[in-house]
Amino acid sequence: MEIEKQSKKVLKELSLTLGNINLEETYYVVDKINVTRGDGEPTKYNPNFKIIIRKNAPKMDENGSYIMEAGGWID
Repeated sequence: MEIEKQSKKVLKELSLTLGNINLEETYYVVDKINVTRGDGEPTKYNPNFKIIIRKNAPKMDENGSYIMEAGGWID
């Protein structure tokens, strides 16, 4: 019974708190739309890139493309 009383109290407090929240949408005016990185010189070739990528994705498919796996925390 004590848990039921506590849960009702928590729900009541939560509903009172949520009742004070402004639920109207906020719109922001932004001067720059579709901001992208400017063209420039390509970065220097990193000779260790292939070694690093093979550590992260050691498997390749029949076309020679790396098979990447999502992190374990991603469903």
